[in-house]
Amino acid sequence: MSTFKNRKLWIDSRGMPVITTTSNGARNAEHWGWTPAIATPSEMAGRMTGKVLDPTCGARMMWFNKTDPRAIYGDQRTETHTLCDGRTLNITPDVELDFRELPFADETFRLVVFDPPHLTNVGHSSWLAAKYGRLLPSWQDDITAGFAECFRVLKPEGILIFKWPEVQVPLGDVLACTPEKPLFGHTGTNPTTHWMTFMKDASPDHHSDKETDA
Repeated sequence: MSTFKNRKLWIDSRGMPVITTTSNGARNAEHWGWTPAIATPSEMAGRMTGKVLDPTCGARMMWFNKTDPRAIYGDQRTETHTLCDGRTLNITPDVELDFRELPFADETFRLVVFDPPHLTNVGHSSWLAAKYGRLLPSWQDDITAGFAECFRVLKPEGILIFKWPEVQVPLGDVLACTPEKPLFGHTGTNPTTHWMTFMKDASPDHHSDKETDA
């Protein structure tokens, strides 16, 4: 669990808390019009009442309501980019966080949606990297830690929705990063984008032995 070392708390123009790294905070505060908050990041994280966590929200593209009050939106970056078609991409999480070390207590959320970066072969400054992020060479360790953290912050029998575009890394290799097994899923209209649904078991240290065909 994060200790909030080198993090700072701001209040955005909507009156919502934003937790950032100190290295990014001042620059982003000036750009977005944030003001410093009195509470510490750890205190504010404890006060957040969202029942849903998206720790890899990016530009919140999957969300119908991108400011749903039931959700806490997290990402490791706060950035603005101009895409190849001229559109502006805004990444403005409620909390700047590392999905490998979530700053929340055990059994906090009823639902977690985990949509981590899925590209290993992508230019550092490309629009694809700006939009979807980029997997590091340590991606297997990173995704393993991410799954573990998502299940840690889920309440017993809480639901994890996992999204994985099978473009460069096979889905089976990614599912091997967690001992948990999905209940069901589908590919939707895009045959490369997979959605998997997991349920955290009510008993600690228990994993389903049911196999998946992925």
